[in-house]
Amino acid sequence: SERGRLTSEAYLAFALENPHAYRIMFELDTPVDESHPELGPQAERAARYITRDAEQMAAESVIDVDPTLFGWSMWAATHGLVMLQQAGMLEHAPDYRTLAQFHGALMLKGAAPTAPAKKPGKKR
Repeated sequence: SERGRLTSEAYLAFALENPHAYRIMFELDTPVDESHPELGPQAERAARYITRDAEQMAAESVIDVDPTLFGWSMWAATHGLVMLQQAGMLEHAPDYRTLAQFHGALMLKGAAPTAPAKKPGKKR
């Protein structure tokens, strides 16, 4: 979906342009539990954001898989790609944007609805 592609591009751009801010976001050593009630609503908001595009794609029959699993899998792979880029682990790999586009296309292809089998019949 176009929206999903734009979201992914924005995520990657933010991570590339703000590597320290990006890393800080994921290096918090604070549990999201009742001892920090202010984090609960933010964690819930982030979770909704992660699955929102996938839920829309499922509603539009772009994907035919669990949108929660699709959204979280897409985010996990994108996050992993960013972390590998930031750690300098992609020096000999294709450009990380190319990898992200490939991964997105691969995910969409694997999650696409399957075409119904054609019934055997007479050719006209």
